[in-house]
Amino acid sequence: MIKRLIPSFILVTLYYFNGITNAQIINKTSENINKIKTDSSSSLIEIQKEVYPYRFPIWGQKVYDRGYSLPLPIGFSAGYVNSSMGMHITDLDVGFKPVNEFQQDENGQPILDKDGNPKKAPYFGKNLPQETVDNIVKGPILDQLKNDVTLATATGMNYRMDMYILPFMNVYGMVSDVKCTTAIGLGDISTETFDALAFGGGVTMAYGFKGWFGTVDVNYSTTETDLLESNVIVSTYSVRVGKRIPLNHGKQSIAFYVGAMNRNFVSDEPSPGYIHLSSVLPGDKIPDEIPLGPINDGIENKIAEVYDGLPMPIKRKIEKELGRVPDGSQLNNFLNETVSKEFKDRINNTAVEYSIKKELIQAWTVQCGFSLEINKHFAIRGEYGIADNNKFLMTGINYRFGIKK
Repeated sequence: MIKRLIPSFILVTLYYFNGITNAQIINKTSENINKIKTDSSSSLIEIQKEVYPYRFPIWGQKVYDRGYSLPLPIGFSAGYVNSSMGMHITDLDVGFKPVNEFQQDENGQPILDKDGNPKKAPYFGKNLPQETVDNIVKGPILDQLKNDVTLATATGMNYRMDMYILPFMNVYGMVSDVKCTTAIGLGDISTETFDALAFGGGVTMAYGFKGWFGTVDVNYSTTETDLLESNVIVSTYSVRVGKRIPLNHGKQSIAFYVGAMNRNFVSDEPSPGYIHLSSVLPGDKIPDEIPLGPINDGIENKIAEVYDGLPMPIKRKIEKELGRVPDGSQLNNFLNETVSKEFKDRINNTAVEYSIKKELIQAWTVQCGFSLEINKHFAIRGEYGIADNNKFLMTGINYRFGIKK
């Protein structure tokens, strides 16, 4: 059971890629872009000023006058991301509690005992001391978890909106709908898959000079899932440098770049969570029947002997349930059904409370990628990052536009 619970506790955080491409960075191309106009009828020379047509970025006209080419200020990106991170579990607490404290009938009303008080509902671990659970979880299980690599993987679509507020500064927000999987080895490898919603924001500082460019990016993202009571916040810092190569007489371009990225959990505090025990049982199934043993004359005779020795009130209750005085075979079937029902009721009424602390094995990755500028509006980008127990793959398309003055 623990082998199924552990993967449910781990939460992977999706890294958000910096959607700025080489063609979408302010670039020093010339000393002055103002046009010089001469009048043939006189000796006067008129300097004709080029007007920057968009509302953003702030100071766009000033840097435009100094010979900088500016990208369209607003962009929307959609991309597919596959990210995996290796981590160690450094601390783990597990406890059991009932989903419903009292027994309920089919109408959801509490079932009362003979004194008129609500009956306590059975649940798995009711009679299991917490000290025993701690000795198991914090003993051999946690010792092995500290040495094993837990691999957390997230795949999903990442949507990003950005804007150049200043010529060298781009701010953005993003959201992702991701499918997460965690795998851990406790003997046989066990996996758990769940959905999560991730969102965040960041800022990119960017500059280009004669085809060379560089970016520094900082963002914070949080991942939300039903498995955890609080969101997991991750910080990401990255730097990239690259070279732009013109294509098709400058109408298009392709760029290649390399860089480094650091991502880590913002808080060292353990992540608390809550999950139903029935959702983490092997195969997510509870057996319909727990047989007490094969039916034979010996067992039937023993069951009949036990029945004969029961107090009369209990005999009457059994006879009422069965509709008549039972024989050994009927008693065996009755006990099977009773035990199976109680087992299922206990499992369905059990919740697992947990607190888990984890650390990334490798926070830094080496990044490399490309950007293909189709025109000033569209660009396609791909990026790959790798380190020990840490991989990242991204591909997507970016569309840019501007709001005119």
